[in-house]
Amino acid sequence: MNPNLAQVINEFKNTPEGQAAADHPEGQCGPTSMSFIDFLAEHGIEGREVFMVGPVDDWGHEVVLADGYYIDWTARQYDEAADFPELVEPWPHYRILEPGEDRNQAMIQLQAEAVTS
Repeated sequence: MNPNLAQVINEFKNTPEGQAAADHPEGQCGPTSMSFIDFLAEHGIEGREVFMVGPVDDWGHEVVLADGYYIDWTARQYDEAADFPELVEPWPHYRILEPGEDRNQAMIQLQAEAVTS
């Protein structure tokens, strides 16, 4: 991992957003991901929002793609023993959102693809 990215991840852990994700991760994947993308940009690192549809009931989840790593700040909502943040593999149905892309529309399209596959 890029040492600069590792440093920024450690710094984000101590922000109010990072602490909120650590303490109460349920339902915070979107806001935390967007805050982390902004934090990365402040440090000269590009982060991309990734929306994934899960294997159960087509529920959605968001993570951040940075420097080839999928970074999940709220993985503990699914597994209390998960690392913070957890480096994950994308789920079978995922989409890297383009800047400015409508998140809700992307979710609807991805869920439809997951149901038909």
